[in-house]
Amino acid sequence: MSKVTEVVAKAKNVGISQKKGQIIAQIIRGMNAEDALSYLLYINKHAAKHFYKVVRSALFNAINNYNLNKNHLYIKNVRIDKARSFTRVIFRGKGGISYFKRPFSHITVELSLSNENTSGVASNKSNINKNQRNFDVLEESKSISSQNNDTNNSVEIEAPDNNQLEQSAEATNKTATKSSKESKLSSNSE
Repeated sequence: MSKVTEVVAKAKNVGISQKKGQIIAQIIRGMNAEDALSYLLYINKHAAKHFYKVVRSALFNAINNYNLNKNHLYIKNVRIDKARSFTRVIFRGKGGISYFKRPFSHITVELSLSNENTSGVASNKSNINKNQRNFDVLEESKSISSQNNDTNNSVEIEAPDNNQLEQSAEATNKTATKSSKESKLSSNSE
């Protein structure tokens, strides 16, 4: 008798669209099963609760039915497939109606033992490492730029004194009144 290394759980006709569920599927693909469960609790998306139920079901199936260790299980594959969609009606003004489709999906989660090397998980880990490297480079550039800003001789602009502001305001008022008087005189002389 061969030992089971993969466990599958499915949820059919779940009330979310395929596009919205794909966001959550990409996040949890390749994660440890227990970590994915704790992560799904705090994601602020409606689809997360549906994925939580399916991952939990797969994890409990692996533990109870196949006696697998829950610490060594990871999510090998997550699929969200399009299911049927219902046509619904919105009532409009003047006796009119509009139709819209209510989408449904099928969620499939495959758990596998972590000692297996699969290409999907390896690529996901390399993407994580690549993202970490990009983040590290970004942090280094920020720290270097902040050091350069500290060491450069920066020019500080001094704010003018209140006396200077008052003098400039008086000068503009005097010129404005002179120009208005001159324009009145010129209009009167014509």
